[in-house]
Amino acid sequence: TLVKPAGDAGLTALADFASEHPLLLYRLKELWEMFSNPQQLVNELQRSKKRVVWHLFRIYRSRNFIVHEGQDTSHLTLSLLDNLHYYFSITLSRILHGMQLREGISVDGSIAYWRSRSDFMLDRLERTPNQIRVIDFFARAASDAKKGIWS
Repeated sequence: TLVKPAGDAGLTALADFASEHPLLLYRLKELWEMFSNPQQLVNELQRSKKRVVWHLFRIYRSRNFIVHEGQDTSHLTLSLLDNLHYYFSITLSRILHGMQLREGISVDGSIAYWRSRSDFMLDRLERTPNQIRVIDFFARAASDAKKGIWS
């Protein structure tokens, strides 16, 4: 629904549903603006990836202060531990999901599978967004999975 053009019946129904909740309506509008423009979506995904990598380096630096220098550091706050737990949980869930999708796949195979899907989507979003299908976004999709998204 969020990739449909302005005035689409589904998009209008979603806006009507959220009309009494200004923050939700604002967030839906913001997401629609991002998802309806493939180039903006790829830019946001690349920025998000850079932020996560930077944050993981920050967590690792704090870990090194503790392990190698024995310093109790103010860099290792509760929020860093919470974020590390979240990243670990998401990563483990993704690995297990990949192993469930492909019987007999190893942990390394699952990691390679998700990395290749991510790289594929970023490449497609940049080069040929009109060829992206619903199934490209979801490992298991509904019956209309072969349908184009922005075509």
